[in-house]
Amino acid sequence: MSLSDRQLPANRQARHAARVSEIEAFPEFKILHKLIQPTSPTTTQETLGELSTLTLSILPPNTTPNQIALGNHCWHLATSLLEIVARTPPSNQGVLVDFVVQLRKIEVPDPGLDNGEVLKHDGAEVWREFPTLGYTISDGYNVDPWNPTLSTQEQSSWENLNAFLAHLTHSHTTSPAQPAFGYSNLALTAFREVFENHAPTNVKWFLPVRVAAWWFVIAGEELWANVERCRDFVAEGGDLGKEKEAWSAFTIEKWKVWEKGLRGWGEADIEIDEETRGLIRDALNEIERVKGVKFTDAQRDEN
Repeated sequence: MSLSDRQLPANRQARHAARVSEIEAFPEFKILHKLIQPTSPTTTQETLGELSTLTLSILPPNTTPNQIALGNHCWHLATSLLEIVARTPPSNQGVLVDFVVQLRKIEVPDPGLDNGEVLKHDGAEVWREFPTLGYTISDGYNVDPWNPTLSTQEQSSWENLNAFLAHLTHSHTTSPAQPAFGYSNLALTAFREVFENHAPTNVKWFLPVRVAAWWFVIAGEELWANVERCRDFVAEGGDLGKEKEAWSAFTIEKWKVWEKGLRGWGEADIEIDEETRGLIRDALNEIERVKGVKFTDAQRDEN
């Protein structure tokens, strides 16, 4: 986030409002948004049916797909999904997680080929690998959670996004037949912000610790499996940048730092709202639970 963004939150929020208006006009957004309507929401299968109809409308039969049109469709869907996630609290995200899980079971044949090969965009299969979702998440994962100018809406959006990524990381537990869709590397970013960096002093600001707590509550087992495996994203070929390599790995030493830091927040003699204290307690309980979980080598590798 730039200095101007920190100093001029009204400008930042105005740009976001304009972007949201653009996203809400996407047909992909209109289809997905019906999933979370408070009255008469569509089912996951109904939503997938509408989306399939839209996908086929941009794929002329027996013709090599227009990759620009296909890329826009994939990106509109990913962008729409993340905008809806930003509005949806963690406890209500199950339907969105289920949508992604079920979507990734769909294989769209390439209409330009007669061998049944699956349609791809930028080398990623539609929809098993959900083209564009990865870099759309990366583009949006750039919030400074200590920024005191963040509005209430911006804070909840950041919390909701992280909870959703934790849900996706955990989703392979309930759908083991699919390749894992994990974002546990982003948990490292969240933990670094609150446990490995010095938090600003005299600031009653709890967004970073809430985000970290959600990661433990939702995806604690997957994070602990990474620790048991000593998973290192740079060693696996991840490009995190030289300055970030020091915090690229899940280690037992880091886990102890995170656990100690979270306990410190829970025990601190400061005014923390009861909801946040409850979330910290839930995270600490999950930490204790998962440390007793035994994983097979295959389960560790999925995370």
